[in-house]
Amino acid sequence: MIHGETEEDFAGVTKLTSGADYAVLVDTTGFVDSNGNLLPNNIYTVTNVKPVTDKQFYVLCATGTLIATPISADVLLANAKSAKIQEITQAYASAVNSTFTSSATGTALVYNFSNVGVEGTPSPQDTWNDLFKAIDKNLLPSTAFPMPITLANGTVVNHTQAQLQQIEADIAAWKFPLYQKYQKLVTGDIPNATTIDGVNAIKW
Repeated sequence: MIHGETEEDFAGVTKLTSGADYAVLVDTTGFVDSNGNLLPNNIYTVTNVKPVTDKQFYVLCATGTLIATPISADVLLANAKSAKIQEITQAYASAVNSTFTSSATGTALVYNFSNVGVEGTPSPQDTWNDLFKAIDKNLLPSTAFPMPITLANGTVVNHTQAQLQQIEADIAAWKFPLYQKYQKLVTGDIPNATTIDGVNAIKW
């Protein structure tokens, strides 16, 4: 079955020289014609292919008849909402894996959230959560501090245990509003939108 919404969706098919508009290879596995006969995979000639707004085109029978089936307004709105949720989810993931600012050292510094950047460790990509768990459970020896942390700009700054604990609080204060914003959009604004224009107007 081949389907699309405009003529451009059929760009991969072959133009015929015999007068027909297109030759389309239709995967008809498991489909039947109007007589109930299983259709073989074959090339059907399809004539008079024209773009129709908000339609899906289906090749439904062995004669190559092209039928334009309207897509309901409800389906179009649901598709728009699904696409918007994916867009917002990607924006949220990008936001929470970017950089954050903390003044734990007494100076506003910018850190990468995607990795801690602890200098001299076997795995500098360890997450902040891993580090905070180790600190909160007193798993690190006193000799681990001050701990060298690489900032977003590549500068290395030593941090005391208390400063790292303050960074933990700063991260929570930074991330929670982002999470609240994400939840409001994907569980409230998007589902409650009643038009496609309304959905498209929603931005991160």
